[in-house]
Amino acid sequence: HDALPILEGVDCSRHQGVINWTSVRNSGKAFAFLKATDGIAYRYVNWYHQNSVQVRGLGMVLGAYHFLLDHHPGEQQARYYVSEVTKSGGFTGCVPIVDIEREADGTTPRLSHLEAFVHEFWRLVPNRPILIYTGRWYWVGVLGNPVGAHLGPLWHSEYDGISPSNADVANGPELDNYGGWKGALCWQYTSSGIVPGIAGNCDRNVFYGSIQIGRASC
Repeated sequence: HDALPILEGVDCSRHQGVINWTSVRNSGKAFAFLKATDGIAYRYVNWYHQNSVQVRGLGMVLGAYHFLLDHHPGEQQARYYVSEVTKSGGFTGCVPIVDIEREADGTTPRLSHLEAFVHEFWRLVPNRPILIYTGRWYWVGVLGNPVGAHLGPLWHSEYDGISPSNADVANGPELDNYGGWKGALCWQYTSSGIVPGIAGNCDRNVFYGSIQIGRASC
């Protein structure tokens, strides 16, 4: 990744409340990954619809993520996710994302949930890669390190206290390969970032590549 530029961005959910996206963009953030759905009926889905329109309008790269639950079949969750994202412009210019980690109630979606979700997504939205959000702590520690690289590029979560820069981007995912991934396309490096336009802490990320790569590859 050392030869590639890196883009800074945020990921947010309804917990961030009202966001001034102009301020976020003006602070140098190139992309915003937003929680769209979880399960099969997400009560805060309108937060995604309202904010995705603003992110698109400002020319930032938009991503829409689904938080995978183990309470429902993966196929059913994928159908719900696609139906909601389609209501706000669909996947044209929007990075599809699925998030697999421990849920708030302690339950743990499995590889079978993820595989079912991804395959149903591909059926509904052909020829689109989908970004897989997880962390070594979950993929290895909970799932047992199955191969997942065939399902999509990796958005890797690892908080090591070091802010990445163009001169030093190898303190995170490059040293932490798992699941068959040779590296990460995106790295969430803190959950306590401070960004103009967002009240309180938010997740901050780097994407390895250019805007053009981001729009084309996901």
